[in-house]
Amino acid sequence: MKKSMNDRSMKKRTVWLILGGIAVIVCVLWWAYIQFWSNASEKEDVSAKREADWSFQKPKVPETKLTDQEECALCGSRKESMTGMFSGKDAIGIISVNDWYIMDLKIKSGNEKGNMPEDTEGKNTTRTTVGKNGRVLERSSESLRGISEIVVDYGEDRVLSMEKASQILCQSCLEKLSEAMEVKCEEGKEPEPVDLVLIDFETMELYCVQEQYTKKSIRDYTLWMAHTEDTLEINAVYTPVRTEAGKNAASLK
Repeated sequence: MKKSMNDRSMKKRTVWLILGGIAVIVCVLWWAYIQFWSNASEKEDVSAKREADWSFQKPKVPETKLTDQEECALCGSRKESMTGMFSGKDAIGIISVNDWYIMDLKIKSGNEKGNMPEDTEGKNTTRTTVGKNGRVLERSSESLRGISEIVVDYGEDRVLSMEKASQILCQSCLEKLSEAMEVKCEEGKEPEPVDLVLIDFETMELYCVQEQYTKKSIRDYTLWMAHTEDTLEINAVYTPVRTEAGKNAASLK
């Protein structure tokens, strides 16, 4: 009889131990669940706050140092600006602003009569070092096919200096440059855009190439952009509206 009572007592203790263990496990799991969602909520709040602390901003426009608008490197006839070589041309270029170097992407070529020069057949590659801070521009173009690729290695002097720009641009062009340099920036800090900008030589309009842009359409040209910490790669294609078979090829001539 005593043995039977001991067995029942042991079974009861075992049952209570099991139930107690289950209760502990449930409590631990519930605590972990609450902690998980609490931490997730905190992370979302922090992330949202950080996102709210950033916005797209344009660099401040300083007063131009020029006294004569004709000395403007963009809209004037400044001797060393190179703009006059390209102004009015049906082409797209890129400007390295701090050193004021202009490169035609050579997406398609043609002389004033609209004929293709003989030397545009095949791929033409040009590599140019700009300034003294390691900026390198490498262009590979196949003008007969209407395609071009340019890779810019930023070098050390990559942040736009509006102060330098104010020494060679008129007030109107400084404002135009600022509009094309919008970049994501933390609130309370000065924006630091890379000193590169696209230019449509036909209209002389400027276009942004900061990291928020991966594709840009300019008239009959489509450009795709890839950004890394140290480089900008642009693949450009001449893409006119196709109205009938063969018209694309004819329009390149």
